[in-house]
Order: sequence, then C-alpha cells, then structure tokens
Amino acid sequence: MVNEQVGKGAMTLYLLRHHKVPGWRALSSMILLGLMEIFQLLLFSAIGVALNFHLVVEASSAWPLDIILPAVMVFAFVYLPLHIAYFRTGEGGLREKPILTAFRQARPVHYFLIVVFKAPNLIGAVIVYTFALDLFQVEVSLGQMLAFLPVIFLAAALPLPFHAGALVLWTVLFPDYPEVAAFSLVMHTFFVVFNATIGVMFLPRANRELFG
Repeated sequence: MVNEQVGKGAMTLYLLRHHKVPGWRALSSMILLGLMEIFQLLLFSAIGVALNFHLVVEASSAWPLDIILPAVMVFAFVYLPLHIAYFRTGEGGLREKPILTAFRQARPVHYFLIVVFKAPNLIGAVIVYTFALDLFQVEVSLGQMLAFLPVIFLAAALPLPFHAGALVLWTVLFPDYPEVAAFSLVMHTFFVVFNATIGVMFLPRANRELFG
C-alpha cells in the first residue's frame, strides 16, 4: 500500500515469524524475483520492438529510442546467461554471499518458470492499456503497447514519487498525443488508489499475522 519495498520487508518478516525462513534467505529470493521482473519486461519489450521497429523509430523524436532500447536489450540478454553461468559454476566471490544464495541455487529452468508465471499479467496489461487508451482518443496498436508498456513499467519502478518516471515516459513515447498525459495521470492514480484499497482491506489481518 505504501511502497513495494516496504511490502517486501513485511513479507520477509512474515516468512521469518511463521516459517522460520532467515531474513537474508527471503531477501535473496526477492532479489532474484526483482531481477527477473526486469528481464521479463525487457523480453516482452524486445518482442514488441522486433515486430514493430518502425513504430519505435517514429517515437524517437525526443530521445533516440531506436538506439537506446536495442542497446539495453542486447546488453541484458548477453548478461543473463553469463550471470547464470557464474553462479552455477565455480566457487568463491559473490557466489558465497548469503544474500545471493538464491542465485546459486536457481537452475536455468527456475529463471524460465519465473518469466512464464509473470507473463499472463503483462499480456493482460498490454490488452487492457490498448483499449483504455482508445477511451482517451489515443490510437495505439497491441504491437506498440507490447513494445512500450514494459519500458513504462520499468520507469514506474524507479524510486520517484507517484511513478513520475512513467508519467514522463508516456509523453515521450507518444508525443503526437497530448492526451496521454491525462491518461497516465488517471491510470497511475487508479493504480495507487486500487492498491491502497486492497492494502487497507487486508491491513488488520496483516497486523495480526505479523504482530499479533
């Protein structure tokens, strides 16, 4: 409700109290999940960019997105197999850090399954955002959303107030539609309010589970 990182801290405390999972081990798993969240977003964005690169070129009036996005994606997808190989082979160094235990224990199939489990949420978001933008007279295709929405979600994860990174990126990616400023404000306000509502509903139970 307040902050995603606060939520992760609460989950760590819950696992410690109810399942005796050491805090460093829970945190290690969350670091792994966080890393794969980034790669999942980049993966789907890469698919969208590959299928609709001309749309990326058209959106590159403010920033050279046709250079930035492919460069970031190439770096990420070169890094990931090296990352997995490093933690799965050899000894010493970062491999021995307790907080990185999850990387040492995870097999390639685990990385794949994390992406598969998270994929339906992102695919659903692409569809919902495409139709929602139409309500604001913003004409976008599913291909555009597939290319750009994961990047917007990455910007939303930046530690800025009220998802400011995402709000700015909407206007950069769709410069021909000033309506996206209103759309992004409405969507992110709804996102915050909806999450806060869920948080308030379950807050009494969470307090009992954690401190009762």
